[in-house]
Amino acid sequence: DLDGRIKDSLELLKGRWKEDTPVYLLEEKVEAGDPYAMAVLGLCYYHGEGGVREDEDKAIDLWQRAVELDKDMKVVLWQVLAARGKPPEMVYAGIWYFLGTGCLRQDQAKAIDLWQKAAARGHTGAMVVLGLCYYNGEGGVRQDKIKAIDLWEEAAKAGNPIAPDMIALPVIDVISHETVPLIPI
Repeated sequence: DLDGRIKDSLELLKGRWKEDTPVYLLEEKVEAGDPYAMAVLGLCYYHGEGGVREDEDKAIDLWQRAVELDKDMKVVLWQVLAARGKPPEMVYAGIWYFLGTGCLRQDQAKAIDLWQKAAARGHTGAMVVLGLCYYNGEGGVRQDKIKAIDLWEEAAKAGNPIAPDMIALPVIDVISHETVPLIPI
């Protein structure tokens, strides 16, 4: 089943494979067309782990090949990267959890947690999306328009191009009396 495959993949990709596993074994599986080996080897190159040098281009190439072979691999990779604390990946995984898209079940609390962590690391897109959640009281957070505006102001100061428009929402809200839908950034 898909949930089991994703869980197994996450365990494998999170680095549960032995650190001393020779990279050539992964390379052999990659040559044989194993998308999971491609994903693991991609992570090795992305982080410079497992005895290989950091090479983002090689990692991306491996991941693209893995996704071509297994469409669900894209979501699995985003989950793994989000779990490793990379803010952009946290934001995208959060969007998938919030909306319940891809092969992920909807889990808005997990989405909020990922966005809060990414925002704490300075990711302005996470600040914008979190602000929308607080503004509308969505995703299990209590409505707090002041907190939303604070997040948008912080994102605007950091250069996010969408944040200034978000700051204008309270004026629009007073005029229309409608909530603003969550827009993935």
